[in-house]
Amino acid sequence: MRPRAPVTFETALRSAIGESGLTLHAIRGRLARRGVHVGIGTLSNWQTGHNRPERSESLRAVTALEELFALAPGALTALLGPRRARGRQAVGATERLRFDTVPSGTAIARIVGEICPEIPNDVRVLYTEEEVVLGAGRILSEIRTRFLARAEVNGVDRCFAVNLAEPGYDLDTIRVSAVRNCRPGRVRRDHAQWLVGTELLLDRVYNAGETFLIEYTAVIGQPIGDHEYYRAFARPIGLYVLRIRFAPSEPPRRCHQFQAANADQPRGERELALTDARIALVAAQNPGRGVVGVRWEWDPVPPIQ
Repeated sequence: MRPRAPVTFETALRSAIGESGLTLHAIRGRLARRGVHVGIGTLSNWQTGHNRPERSESLRAVTALEELFALAPGALTALLGPRRARGRQAVGATERLRFDTVPSGTAIARIVGEICPEIPNDVRVLYTEEEVVLGAGRILSEIRTRFLARAEVNGVDRCFAVNLAEPGYDLDTIRVSAVRNCRPGRVRRDHAQWLVGTELLLDRVYNAGETFLIEYTAVIGQPIGDHEYYRAFARPIGLYVLRIRFAPSEPPRRCHQFQAANADQPRGERELALTDARIALVAAQNPGRGVVGVRWEWDPVPPIQ
């Protein structure tokens, strides 16, 4: 007589789903009505064993599934066992995020902890490209961001974006829209520190060693007072490319690129020639923690006659 195969989390979940007669779409909908949000792809990966719940939000979803399927408490969660050690799955020695080197670091760390409590060391950013679009009237129209990253552990399904706005901006009108391979999730605004943090839910779950490319746009639509833009890095990345696109009617008189270990420290600057008379382009290979950016000078606005 062949011994009975041991019951695993995925087999128990697959059995419960089959006995319920519900589709994954229906299960997702019923969980959402209970205030628990989980993607169809995630449910599919759980029942096939391709991935398993580990994050606190995912474990809450498993408990909700036990209730949905009228299972005994712990019928599924007990099969998960101890959480897998993430350090052994890492594909590289990712440096930990350190927000002490970026402006409003304490507030940023708090926002990241709220929207992505387990993400800070799950990915290695290989390449980041930004295009800052300035419209007529010296309006900061939008910031377009694309980045390529590699999962350092199994189960990476989200990342985050934090925008530091200028004092006086209406934070409630600033929003992040997805362009490719992601969608906005939770949003947190810190009006005291002028911060907008957005959770970015990836198109699928990525495991250690897999790379993913996402694009998103931060829509600002407000006048830019500080004549500069920079990106702050909480840990080193491979390559950073920044383009400042000025309105054709209002090119800057002069531009400088700068880099510093901290936004408040003296900067190393050099003058920057524009391409096409209205685009400032900067590429920083392996920038360390700190800031990389561009400042510019506009001619004074002529007085209204």
